[in-house]
Parts: sequence; C-alpha cells; structure tokens
Amino acid sequence: MEEENISITNFLKQRYPMLLVDKVVDYNDKSTKTIKYFTNSDPFMLGHFKDFPMYPAVLLVELLAQSISFSIYKKLGTLDNIWFLSINRCHYYGYFVPGDVAKVTVNIQSIDETGIIQCSGFIKNQHDTKIVECKFNLIRKKIH
Repeated sequence: MEEENISITNFLKQRYPMLLVDKVVDYNDKSTKTIKYFTNSDPFMLGHFKDFPMYPAVLLVELLAQSISFSIYKKLGTLDNIWFLSINRCHYYGYFVPGDVAKVTVNIQSIDETGIIQCSGFIKNQHDTKIVECKFNLIRKKIH
C-alpha cells in the first residue's frame, strides 16, 4: 500500500513546512511505515548548523508522532481529541544530512480504557542503520 503526500494531508493536520511525512509505504491497524527525504532546500536544514547542516533531532520525534498519527487515524477513524502526552524513552544514535532517507516504523502497542495510547517507533537511514528509537504515549480525551 502506498499513500502519496497529497493524500496524507487528508489525514494529518500539519502542513508544509511542518508536514514531515513524505510518503506512507505500508500500514495496518497496529503499525505504519513512512519515508522522509532530506534535502538541502529543507527549511530546517538551512538553519541548523551553517557548516554542517543536519536535521534537528527534536523533529525526528515529530516525524515519529506524525507517522503514528496516521496509524491512529486508520485504526480509530479520527484524530480529534488525540494529544501527545509523554516521551518515555528516546535514544539517538546518529543524524540525518541532505541526501539521506529516513525509513520510519511506528507501532501502536496498546489503547487502554482511560484513552492512553502506548506507542513505539524507530527511524533507520537508507543503509538500515538505526538513527533514533522512541517510546511515547498519546491520550484520547473524551468530550462530555
């Protein structure tokens, strides 16, 4: 299954330059695989270290969050009232520079009766080297 960027905007609320997912390459009700391409013209690369542009690490967490949002939308049919709650563990093992490709895999571990959505994910580069891995929670707030 492949969703092009144009259709991703039907599911995610973010827009350029904050829409970080370039392509969804696979998904099911528990996991999603996405791709992000890094270029010299990326606005975040332009301002992050003049002599050695690299993608900001905090935006890699956002890339994971957007990827899991797609999975949650496909599972629940909505992203309304879903909020980022916490990062339980996040490890960085490297960085991305222009020309690199991020291969993102995210998983929904559980959704409990209180609305807590436990997730995990990792990002590898085009050489299958793990660059970041993270466990985090979202919450689905009930509106009365």
